[in-house]
Amino acid sequence: MKKLFYIAISLSVIFFFSTTTLAEEEGEPTTYFTIFGEIEPNIMSKVLLASISMTTPSLTLLINSFGSDTDSAMSFYSSVKKTKPNIITVGLGSISSAAVLLFCSAEKRIISRRAYIILHPIKTNFEGITLDVAKKMNDFLTKNYSKAISETTNGKLTPKKIVEMMKENTLLTGEQAVSLGIATELLEK
Repeated sequence: MKKLFYIAISLSVIFFFSTTTLAEEEGEPTTYFTIFGEIEPNIMSKVLLASISMTTPSLTLLINSFGSDTDSAMSFYSSVKKTKPNIITVGLGSISSAAVLLFCSAEKRIISRRAYIILHPIKTNFEGITLDVAKKMNDFLTKNYSKAISETTNGKLTPKKIVEMMKENTLLTGEQAVSLGIATELLEK
């Protein structure tokens, strides 16, 4: 019997921990984290801590998020790429905006046929800064976001193409995400 633990972190996000396997036949236990809702700094720090200090061979992130804080997602992406924990991401619904970076942080990226990815222009909300600094921040984040996603696709999409897709507010189905290299496989065979 599976032993489950639920911990409410905020009203918008619930983390779900389990030490059972996603695919029983693989036999390796994994810890599950669900990210359903907004991506924010305190949530990403908890996910990153779990990825670094996990007691199971892998961490599976189940994602259904409209995104939000691109800085937090970029920090998580960069940290995962540096520390290389065994993370698997599974897209179950919306994988939008900053959530795309979370999804792309893993080597194994599984997406449901019923899930979708939305790429759109990055918008920063920095109070008290001038418009020229806000534009520089948007340009900087867009460059790094598009480069990160491009690296994930192993050359199938260039950073320039990702920026074009962002400008067009692109919606990708699970199948399209796999064919473009953003996802590595479909959840449903």
